[in-house]
Amino acid sequence: MNISQPTPVERTFELAEQIPSFWRGLHLGAAIRHVRRVLHLTQVEVAQGAGIAQSHLARIERGMEPRWDTLMRVFAAMECELILVPKARMPFSQMQSRNYSRWLDRYFSRLRARRESNRR
Repeated sequence: MNISQPTPVERTFELAEQIPSFWRGLHLGAAIRHVRRVLHLTQVEVAQGAGIAQSHLARIERGMEPRWDTLMRVFAAMECELILVPKARMPFSQMQSRNYSRWLDRYFSRLRARRESNRR
């Protein structure tokens, strides 16, 4: 029996489904505040570890969008690694067939255009 292994993308989408709903839709600042509090860290401790001002961390926790490198430093200061996990909005197989259909449409329209230009 030949059972195929999921691709890394399929596995990522499977893992994303396992993320507790608490984290979905939570803005980054709220996530930082939650992790910081669970770890019993103060804003001052995290800000010092990240090399930013405490007031800057407070603004991030209230919803200000930080730069990516700042986010990485803030999470590193809490001994965490920040990763992005894409979550599929539909089953992966449906995404594949949908995208394959789009690819085929584009391929054949380019092919038709090429034939038309060669006829001229």
